[in-house]
Amino acid sequence: MKKSSLFGAGLAALVLVSGCKARDIELSSDLSDISETNTDKAFTAAYSSDGGAEGTAAAADIIEKRLKAVCDGDFTVSADGSSITIELPDKTDSEAEELLKDIDKTALLTFRMGWSGDIPEGGSYEDLELVLTGAEVDNAAAFYNSVDYQFAVELKLDEKGAEAFKAATRAAFDKSLDNGEYGYISIWLDSEEICAPMVSSVIENGMCVISGGFDTDSAVRLADLINFGALPVNLTRSYAE
Repeated sequence: MKKSSLFGAGLAALVLVSGCKARDIELSSDLSDISETNTDKAFTAAYSSDGGAEGTAAAADIIEKRLKAVCDGDFTVSADGSSITIELPDKTDSEAEELLKDIDKTALLTFRMGWSGDIPEGGSYEDLELVLTGAEVDNAAAFYNSVDYQFAVELKLDEKGAEAFKAATRAAFDKSLDNGEYGYISIWLDSEEICAPMVSSVIENGMCVISGGFDTDSAVRLADLINFGALPVNLTRSYAE
């Protein structure tokens, strides 16, 4: 697991999200062989949820916000009972799949004491002590850090999150002072460890930066997932056409 440094943030940046790719058209000298990868039929994907109508409707609202952030074309998101249907009328199959690749992620962001290397054999990330969740994040923004020349995501925590983060970073930092081994706070999206920053100071201002291996698209995508919140239900794709 690549580790990065966790530090207080005094930076903020505005990131513009590029639109969807234009549709691809293939041309041939033989007019009868002209083909177009996009058809008049809308790309449709359907998902089933493990929750009731209320939770499914709330999930549909979040999905609509996620799509608005990454797509400049037309789309519809509708909920019916425990089902959600998404239509993308002007996208090719490949463009639609790219837009929807993370759309059904629960996207539950958690901060936990330690890192994946501290999980006992047969255990899970939930065995690590929970510090805070994405519910305590006021805002997330992707930016280019000119100090270490990489893209990152800056988080601004609410009052409750700031206090919890202050206590956690103090505990991790004190650990390094006591035994000479650096303490870590890992950051998870669902069950995926995004990074495991080393804590080099106590962070008291409720600001922090997630860094490590991001490009523009992945940093923006993560910030959007955090800002729009976790889905209240789990989704499973039932079909796409």
